[in-house]
Amino acid sequence: MEVDRIVSDLVSCLVMSTRSLLFRLLPLVLAALLATVTGVIGLGIHRTGLAVPAVHDGDALMMLPWIDAMARGEGWWGDRRLGAPGVQDLSDFPRADLLHMAGLQSLAWVFGDPAVVMNLALILDFPLIVLLAHLALRRLGAEPWPAAAGALLFACLPFHWGEVHHLFLAGYFLVPWQLLPAIALARSIDAASASEHRIRWWDILLAGAGGLAGLYFAYFASYLVVLAGLRSARCRGTWRPLGAACAVAGMAAFGCCLGYLPTALRSDGPNPAVGSRLALESEIYALKPLNLVLPSEGHISGLGLIRHEFNGPHRPLHEAETFYMGALAIIGACGALCAVVAGRRGSLAEACGFLILMLLVLVVPGGLGAAVAYVLPGIRCLGRAGLLAAFLGLATTLTLVSARLASKPRLTVLLMTAIVALGLLDQFRKPDAASARARVADWQALHAFGEAIEKKAGAGALHFQLPHVGYPELQAPGTMGSYDHLAAVLHAPHSRFSGGGMSNRPAEIWCRWVGGLPPRDLISVLAADGWAGIWLDCRGVAKPHAVRAEYEALLGPPLLMDGGERVWFSLQGVKAESVPACPPMLRLVEGHLLEAMGPPTRMVVRSRGRARLIVENPGQPKRIMMRLWAEEGPGRPIGVRISGPIERTVEFVDHRMQLEVAIDVPTGNVELQVEALHRPYIPAPLPLHLFTLGVELIP
Repeated sequence: MEVDRIVSDLVSCLVMSTRSLLFRLLPLVLAALLATVTGVIGLGIHRTGLAVPAVHDGDALMMLPWIDAMARGEGWWGDRRLGAPGVQDLSDFPRADLLHMAGLQSLAWVFGDPAVVMNLALILDFPLIVLLAHLALRRLGAEPWPAAAGALLFACLPFHWGEVHHLFLAGYFLVPWQLLPAIALARSIDAASASEHRIRWWDILLAGAGGLAGLYFAYFASYLVVLAGLRSARCRGTWRPLGAACAVAGMAAFGCCLGYLPTALRSDGPNPAVGSRLALESEIYALKPLNLVLPSEGHISGLGLIRHEFNGPHRPLHEAETFYMGALAIIGACGALCAVVAGRRGSLAEACGFLILMLLVLVVPGGLGAAVAYVLPGIRCLGRAGLLAAFLGLATTLTLVSARLASKPRLTVLLMTAIVALGLLDQFRKPDAASARARVADWQALHAFGEAIEKKAGAGALHFQLPHVGYPELQAPGTMGSYDHLAAVLHAPHSRFSGGGMSNRPAEIWCRWVGGLPPRDLISVLAADGWAGIWLDCRGVAKPHAVRAEYEALLGPPLLMDGGERVWFSLQGVKAESVPACPPMLRLVEGHLLEAMGPPTRMVVRSRGRARLIVENPGQPKRIMMRLWAEEGPGRPIGVRISGPIERTVEFVDHRMQLEVAIDVPTGNVELQVEALHRPYIPAPLPLHLFTLGVELIP
């Protein structure tokens, strides 16, 4: 009898534990499923299927060839089919997103098709964000149902819908755990709270993972954790909290730096024309606080019209847009800010309010971020910090609701259901991608066009793409997108294309020269070098019908893509006529571009003390004229010292100088160096440059 009673008690405990576990897991499972379904429907994947990418324009079209290269076994660092006559080398392009790249590589090994991989990555982001946000909210004290509701709303923020074109920004699943150390330190104000809210070893490891997942969120979170550490150190009278904060921030910085190693270790040095930023851009892309509370355009309430009027008659630059936080996050953020003034010090609401306030100090126009940009101009898109403010607002609201309703489970479930239903309606923002039907039609038309080109030209053929567009992040002419040329390699996978070559490298400089030639000369150069065809995107030329007619007169009728936006001319059988010689061209080694790169014989840069350019001459030695002009900057140098093809010192007259001189250029490369006289010991960061330099080669 005693044994039966013991067994019965054990079974009863097991059943109760199982029921308790299921009750705690049920909200998380339901939230993850609902987020996944919302993502699939919101992205239109239920209409297009997995074989058509949910987004294939903008940054998504930059990432699809990366995934394709991974699936083909070429890795993360370039695609041999792009950048002809050279090859694409992405070690020129600093990327602190190795965690996301590893995830994409894993999916690419399994599924192969880049469209399927992209869609799966976008779908999986939703339940992954729910899982980690739920666990973070539980750690902050929220009960299972409020934590699940907050996690679901965090996964479906307008920020997510607005950034689906950028896989790395849409995958913000680590953000809640990047914020937890800052929240813990902000609440650690005395010995009692310090034992309860302390940094644990996994917080440091997750900070490193956050650094591997991207620069921006790691930067914002590290800034907050250091300030929270300073506050805790001051309140407790010990430096230990600041040491813990620095350990977290240092690990995040280490994770970010790993992504930059391939660029830093290049034998030919970093490429100053790739990823170059100006400090002024941090003002353009700063967080606009009012946009955090203005409903998205197309909001179900119709209040999106207010946002449209506030932003002006034209849509703001996408990177400059500050996304709506959602009503629940706004309520929580406002309550948290009030708690800074009237709340109990060290409470969760007061800590979140402190962090939101410090975040605004960093990211608003004219804030601390604008000063940081003088040292780190690469950190410009400060509006992305709105995502962190949204989580802090949601955490404040839901932990408070959870505490008030802890003894009323049924009411909690009903209230959370209502909050989720209203919150999803409030937060939904239609992605910027085209409609499902338009995406399918465009994808199929591109696929048929690519197949027709490969059938005509054969595998391994070289195709020159017009108009020439530098890579990456350079503005395309007309209405075409910056990465539209990259669609070619997805649909003609056995061919090579000139698009996608890294800007300011020899192959891209040559393409820039060829792309600027008159049609007859361009055809002669390409035919002489064995190119098979010309891919022309008519959206990128000023007079598409006239340009197309000129090429048709020289090469005959082209292959057409449905709609006529893209055409392809065959160069097979074309005989090269008088082939123009390639002139000496300029490549930037040190300095910052002041003008967009145009003809490769001209360049205008700004310098913090020294500018270095390479004069590349692929032909025979020759004598050419070189025109130099310079203008002093805030550093007020008295002149410049020129070395390389010529040795000369020139003083400024009326704050500027101009020089035209004949130089002998050998075959190969020769370096031109221009250095400021009276250079300060420490180079001034942008835009406090010492001088602006212009160089033009005149054959």
